[in-house]
Amino acid sequence: SKNNQVWIIHGFNGSPKLAKQLLDLGFHISFGSQLKNQNSKASKAISGIAPHRLFLETDTAELSIQEIYCLALRQLEISMEQLKRQIWINFETQFL
Repeated sequence: SKNNQVWIIHGFNGSPKLAKQLLDLGFHISFGSQLKNQNSKASKAISGIAPHRLFLETDTAELSIQEIYCLALRQLEISMEQLKRQIWINFETQFL
């Protein structure tokens, strides 16, 4: 039977290559405060993540979720409304 377990890499700060490998294995990737540093691995990797596999978090951050969204948008080629809508769809698809 198919495993319906959702796997999300929390607080990802790995290379774009590692992100691709994880995505190829079916994982979703969540980014947080690492995006504050534009030279971080996370900031380089997020642009290669399809929005339907993306989550954003504040678990390890002293930043608001709004700030995390704004940091993510520096690397993504979508609008804030598109990002909000997609993250909600991702949540609904995986958890509801």
